[in-house]
Amino acid sequence: MLDESHVGRRVVVRHRLRQPVDGAVITDVTGQLAEVSDLLLRVRRDDGAMTEIGVATVVAAKPIPPKRTSYAAIAELERVCLDAWPPPEVEWNGRWAMRGGEGWTRRANSTLVLGEPDTDVETGIARVRDWYARRGQRACFVIPMPLAGRLDRVLDAAGWRHECVVLTQVSDIDGVVADAPGASVTTSVDREWLRLGYGDPDSLPSSAMGILTGGTDRGFARIRRSDEVVAVGRVAVESRTAVISSVKVADSHRRQGLAGRVMAGLTDWAARRGARRVVVQVEEDNVAARALYDRLGFTTHHRYHYRWA
Repeated sequence: MLDESHVGRRVVVRHRLRQPVDGAVITDVTGQLAEVSDLLLRVRRDDGAMTEIGVATVVAAKPIPPKRTSYAAIAELERVCLDAWPPPEVEWNGRWAMRGGEGWTRRANSTLVLGEPDTDVETGIARVRDWYARRGQRACFVIPMPLAGRLDRVLDAAGWRHECVVLTQVSDIDGVVADAPGASVTTSVDREWLRLGYGDPDSLPSSAMGILTGGTDRGFARIRRSDEVVAVGRVAVESRTAVISSVKVADSHRRQGLAGRVMAGLTDWAARRGARRVVVQVEEDNVAARALYDRLGFTTHHRYHYRWA
């Protein structure tokens, strides 16, 4: 039987129908387990619809492996995320995007692999090394898996260091379950937002503001308590996709549901600008953030990691 440890995982539940359908009295429901109680299972089906199943009607239930995501779908979503976090420099070699942003954030200072380079792989790797060396930086690749598995093996054999597995998670925008009323969202970013999100604003490179605000549909959430900003977040709408990032809560105000309110505000703002799905990128070992996103209805689309020279 399923329990709380299976929430967020893909499952199949076989249960008895209240009324026969075309002679069938038992049916299967497959999707993401959203909730478990003594009386009820709630499963978000692959089409986004939520199904409630009485525990008393369950014949069998178990977790199953996640659906395999196509290489094309991984590349498409990673390109959306690139556009949502636009570095000041991008140079393409085939389907490799060499990105530079004065060293501010790994995402803006790494080569994103969406397919094959125009050159052979070894020449492409050398070109990446040279590109970053000319900017005074270590070369770094973003390796979406399993899309870039072959390159990952080459880099591993060459001694490039593996770092930080990140989950790219998605939800239909109507499927995001809000914890509470949303935070207020504006199209501007100020020093208070920057200070909580990324530290001393005066220490940020000039590229930071361009990355955060570059593009047309950018929203910045804030929650205030006693005239102090205690929670922030950012959303970028690209290709009808809301890419949420920079969700931060002040240490003194954690465990009060503020991150959920930030997510609710950003999701609502993005929906009113035409977004139909939501994306978050969360480090695999960030247990608190993953629990929040599971509760809100996100599922893992794919993983990526970094390779450093």
